[in-house]
Amino acid sequence: MKVISIINEKGGVGKTTASVNISYGLVERLMNDGKRILLIDADAQGNATKFFLPEFKSITLEEFNTLEVPQNCDIRSSTKFIKNSLISMLGERNDLNKLLLEGKGVIRECIHQTQYQQLDIIPSIGTELIATDKLLGASTGQRHVILKRALREIRNDYDIVIIDHAPTFNNITVNGINEAAVGIRIYFNGTAITVKPWDEEVIRPGI
Repeated sequence: MKVISIINEKGGVGKTTASVNISYGLVERLMNDGKRILLIDADAQGNATKFFLPEFKSITLEEFNTLEVPQNCDIRSSTKFIKNSLISMLGERNDLNKLLLEGKGVIRECIHQTQYQQLDIIPSIGTELIATDKLLGASTGQRHVILKRALREIRNDYDIVIIDHAPTFNNITVNGINEAAVGIRIYFNGTAITVKPWDEEVIRPGI
């Protein structure tokens, strides 16, 4: 199983676009060979998730309209009530946060099938990953190899793993590049996007 991390600390340079298109392109290219692709959305914006799983963590307008905020609530209380109600309505959604926080033994629960038969995704959406990064930072364990160890459990299930990173460098980023066999850095000069491989020294920064 080969792991490819796509990363740049600047936003808006095409990381998610590259991740989505590389994932889909690999499925199209390797479909007849029976190869399986896993995309990991490691960006709190969750745009790759929204593309492949548009219904993940979403409710209909009709469902939202059934919410009845208690009368005489101030804005803060009303906001908290709506947030808690939405969480309850959505139910549990296993995603990258669950994997990073619980570690061993849960990765298969966090994998979701996309509309493409040979492409699966570990999703992420909302701001939960920001809180997850802080929890990892406070951990005294081996927080930088959680993803690496989890992927070992499915090493025979997938041929290629693509990791779409957020425009930052944090504990989640390190988890992704610690496991990567190939690093792709996205450059944007204002008019064109350039894709360049990282060498081994950049991919594994001595952590």
